[in-house]
Amino acid sequence: MSKQITICGDLHGKFDDLLVILHKNGLPSAENPYIFNGDFVDRGKRGLEVFLILLLCFIAIPGAVYLNRGNHEDIIMNQRYGFIREVQSKYKKNHEKLLKLIEGVYRYLPLGTIINNKVLVVHGGISDSTDLEMIRSLDRGKYASLLRPPLSDSSAPGSEVINKVEWKQKL
Repeated sequence: MSKQITICGDLHGKFDDLLVILHKNGLPSAENPYIFNGDFVDRGKRGLEVFLILLLCFIAIPGAVYLNRGNHEDIIMNQRYGFIREVQSKYKKNHEKLLKLIEGVYRYLPLGTIINNKVLVVHGGISDSTDLEMIRSLDRGKYASLLRPPLSDSSAPGSEVINKVEWKQKL
């Protein structure tokens, strides 16, 4: 690992800010790693572009870009703060399919990144009741939204009972 890691948060769809950061600090590499600490979309006009560039860097430069899930990597927040409208306006025919794919990516973003087994980087902080071992063991794909627990019908075959204690760890 490099001696320095750049941590960036809350780009909120501001593509120009992302470009300035990459220009001034250098492109991501093994020697110049980045943690983008959530809130990639919403509010700004180019959230989709920000999100796609971050995903491409994550895929193209393994070990140089880490993406944490923030509270705006959530479909409910996207409804409130504009990302869904942005995607609908840019992809009129395919927005539903694209938003489903994005929601799937959100589910698998980690809630935090540990640096050198010493520093935990999370978007919203932790509380006195945070159980790091429980968070480590969570099935990230289980929760589409961090803002409300999934609906569960324990009488339906194959359904799982939602553990409220587990879900609250994600808040």
